[in-house]
Amino acid sequence: MIKDRILVAIVIVVIQAMISRVVAFNLDIRILGMGLLSLYLWMGLLIIRILMVRAAILTTRTMQYLYLFIIVTMIQSYIHNLFSLWWLERWVLPIALSVLLHEILMYYLPKETLRFILRFTLLFIAFTCVLNIIGLIRFPLAVRAIVGGGGDVAPEEVTYFTRIGISNYGFFSGLPYLLPVVYYLYRKSSGTLNKAMYLGLVMLMILAVYFSSIATPLLLALIALLVSIYSGTMLRRGMGVILISAIIVLMIVFTPEGVIDRSLSFIGNITPSEDVQRRVTDIQRALQEGIEVEAETEFRGLTTVELRLQRIYWIMDGFLKRPLTGSPNEIPPEAYHLHWLYLLGATGILGFGSLLLLLVKAFKNNLKVLNEEYRLFYIISLSTFITMGLLKVITGWFMYLSIFIIVPLSYHLIREKPRSET
Repeated sequence: MIKDRILVAIVIVVIQAMISRVVAFNLDIRILGMGLLSLYLWMGLLIIRILMVRAAILTTRTMQYLYLFIIVTMIQSYIHNLFSLWWLERWVLPIALSVLLHEILMYYLPKETLRFILRFTLLFIAFTCVLNIIGLIRFPLAVRAIVGGGGDVAPEEVTYFTRIGISNYGFFSGLPYLLPVVYYLYRKSSGTLNKAMYLGLVMLMILAVYFSSIATPLLLALIALLVSIYSGTMLRRGMGVILISAIIVLMIVFTPEGVIDRSLSFIGNITPSEDVQRRVTDIQRALQEGIEVEAETEFRGLTTVELRLQRIYWIMDGFLKRPLTGSPNEIPPEAYHLHWLYLLGATGILGFGSLLLLLVKAFKNNLKVLNEEYRLFYIISLSTFITMGLLKVITGWFMYLSIFIIVPLSYHLIREKPRSET
């Protein structure tokens, strides 16, 4: 039996809205000017329902760390005159909603209900991947148009892209750190049908990221999947020490630069767009020729690698001016692509420290309930998430839904009892 069907229905609507806007765009029913499937409406209903049935969820230790993060962030946004709905949606609400959903799913709903919601979530992700693959085959540059980098694209076209199911940047950037745990589910599931479904999901996610023509998620997705496959093989065969030693010997005999260069050349040759090819070529150029960045260098003529390092200079310059509270108004907007460093420079030690405390608390709690084997794949996912934030912006609902909910809670799909729930 599903406990609290009303809450489960609300959670499912919220999760599908965090994954994709396709349902809301195609069922645009409005009541008093607000969309019936508006994420903000269902967020409000979720909080109301929790207050009615289990208000204690709002007082867990992780939620207390969340409140600290929100309070510090609100104070800083007021001081720096940054408070707006856009700002809240980008930096605060996705984290807050993801943490709340995790606490509800983990500590209130029965495990069988949790599995039902997770299966729906993975199925809806597969459905969204299929829509994106079909749409991006027809419109290869649609993702960049949706996020504002697609050149002269009319607003009507962007709306059409969203209506046919093409997602924004956040969806494709959230897929790479799902791959390790989905691959683990494929390895551990029993039955040909279950294995085929999980393997199919892995393939759909890779294809969706491939057709998105965004370089960083594509590279991280391939790396995360390869590391997961390698780790799974080592766990099964118990040959980790031997093969790692062999790799070290081979790296001494054959220079790793050549291996990396040939690997990048292969990736560049199979990429679906000239933009991704250019970025891969820039990485090769940086490895071969080095990097030169000056404080006042103009954009023109710099490689993408040099542009990213340029942003590091801007961020650190802003951070050093006000290390405690940050100086967001003095950091160029282009620098926000380096997510973690930008947050440090924009919010200072206080703001970034409050977020770090929340992340550490949430991730440590998850590690406590995972078995040793799943913990390895969870750490691979976390490493991919952290790396994504070092290279690109982490924004949108799905990127936080993935790392806070899907990645840790998918452990329960293997039907093993957690060692503890604290």
